[in-house]
Amino acid sequence: MRPLRKFPEFRRRDAHRQAALEESKRFLDEYYGPVFAPPMVEAWTAAGQPAQCIEDLRKVVRDGAKRIALRVTGWRQLEQFERLVNEVLPYV
Repeated sequence: MRPLRKFPEFRRRDAHRQAALEESKRFLDEYYGPVFAPPMVEAWTAAGQPAQCIEDLRKVVRDGAKRIALRVTGWRQLEQFERLVNEVLPYV
């Protein structure tokens, strides 16, 4: 069980979980500097097929979150945002 965090949740979705996690790490390193270790990126990132992302976000809600800050962590921002809005959020 992941504990609730004080920090923003960074969320990225992609058909291939490992590729999405690696892209998220590169994006976060470029944006914030190399401060995110791979385990931190994985713990804070919903990545993979829509069903996996839905389950990741539902778990955060089950753990007590009332609001979740989402951030697309990749370079295809519009595409990923549209997929998030259309394929994931309606089911959370």
